[in-house]
Amino acid sequence: MDPFKDIRPYTDSEVDQVLQSLTSNASVVNALIGLQFPSIVSKIPFIKFFVKQKLISKLKNIHTIDDYQNVFKSLMENVVQESISKFSVNGLENLNQNDSHLFISNHRDISLDAALLALNLYQSGFKTFNIAVGNNLMEERWASDLFRLNKSFVIHRSGGTKKE
Repeated sequence: MDPFKDIRPYTDSEVDQVLQSLTSNASVVNALIGLQFPSIVSKIPFIKFFVKQKLISKLKNIHTIDDYQNVFKSLMENVVQESISKFSVNGLENLNQNDSHLFISNHRDISLDAALLALNLYQSGFKTFNIAVGNNLMEERWASDLFRLNKSFVIHRSGGTKKE
């Protein structure tokens, strides 16, 4: 039995089942509709059906963590290109790709900071890394699933609110 099953990153053998669960989750579909369409479009009949079918189509070739991270890499490249006027990273030449490293965020934006670091390291030839994320950032199970598909592991916090 795996005592860390509920907090560890997912493995390749779990990807298909997790993605199936995500595409079947109405909250995920609603979140995508909210992100992609103005409120008036979300009222169109059958929009949930079409968004779910598009999601299933996009995910059909994802079967491993690397597959998922390649899709995530493309999304992050678009975020950088469309929403950041200047982005640079210094000092990578001082890191050995064969060594282990610990990166600590200033907690300004824990998920975006980690995503930008991961993207830049990956583009520079480094392997992707694990990310510690507090359970206070994952009020919904599907949010935890998305993080854990991206090599995150969950840290259970004792406080009941995000501020705690």
